[in-house]
Amino acid sequence: MSTTSTRVYFDNIKRFEDRALFDREYQTMPLSRREKIDRLKSQSDKCLSLGAGVLLKEALQKEGIEDYDVLYTKKGKPYLPGHDDIKISLSHSHEMVMCVISDNNVGCDIELIKPINLNIAKRFFSEEEYNEIIESDNKEQAFCRLWTLKESFLKVTGEGLGLPLNSFKTISDEKYEFFEIDEIEGYKAAYCVEVNYGKEKK
Repeated sequence: MSTTSTRVYFDNIKRFEDRALFDREYQTMPLSRREKIDRLKSQSDKCLSLGAGVLLKEALQKEGIEDYDVLYTKKGKPYLPGHDDIKISLSHSHEMVMCVISDNNVGCDIELIKPINLNIAKRFFSEEEYNEIIESDNKEQAFCRLWTLKESFLKVTGEGLGLPLNSFKTISDEKYEFFEIDEIEGYKAAYCVEVNYGKEKK
């Protein structure tokens, strides 16, 4: 865990395949989440989006927050109007959703480990990172590990895909800390925290 106050949550969305449960939870979501769900075409994507919303709701309840909405910057970074002291990040993949709440800017990503196309790795990673993948005994895990680290960094900076994945390497420094989570079978997850957020440098 970071030295800042950061909380990490995971959940499996399989239960939302039950339409009655889906509909009940959907009605508890803030308007922005319901609109987001409505824009999705496949039911599996709707379940993932609902699951992320439910996980965030439960995490915020632990912070004592019951009334909230989620808005997004032009680059897609979520924030809570009226709760500037709380930063959030959400991610989902296959049947898992992830939520991170922190006092500082934060970004997270979770990915299902699956077969990879090495051409994609060559395109999106630096030469050093690509070599790390092809030399690994488990290329799929190595690929997912780097991908989640990079995505978490893009989310914490708010750059989204505006910053090419092969233009930077994920290294903890005095401004950003990276954390990897391996205990979820079949998945890789990571989050990144801006540790000096809101602090003046001396």
